[in-house]
Amino acid sequence: MSTKARVYQVEGMDCANCARELEDGVRRLDGVDEATCDFATCKLTVSGDAPFEALQTRAKALGKS
Repeated sequence: MSTKARVYQVEGMDCANCARELEDGVRRLDGVDEATCDFATCKLTVSGDAPFEALQTRAKALGKS
């Protein structure tokens, strides 16, 4: 089953390590097939069927929004 990638604007990333931390955290969620986070553009791209609320909760837990 193919899922369309969704792109989210992220606030609270101060460095490339922050982006990597968010990327790794989101990848661990059930329903996430792939996640990439671009520090330069402050965008998180997620493929899979994880609900937005789960992504938002994880981002907030990691200090991002």
